[in-house]
Amino acid sequence: MDIKVPGGVFAADDAAERRKKLAEALRNGEQISVAPSGEVITKEEADLDPAATTITVPEGKLAR
Repeated sequence: MDIKVPGGVFAADDAAERRKKLAEALRNGEQISVAPSGEVITKEEADLDPAATTITVPEGKLAR
């Protein structure tokens, strides 16, 4: 039995790309907003949610 996988972007690729962008933003000292549920949210969503927390890592604190 042959299994054929169509070419394209898979959900795992999307998640990996999001993690990569998040890690890069943290390394660069950018502000990251987190909802009370623990989900990373955009700055616009954080502005609307007063319970959202912002994380900023000082530059040089994370390994590259």
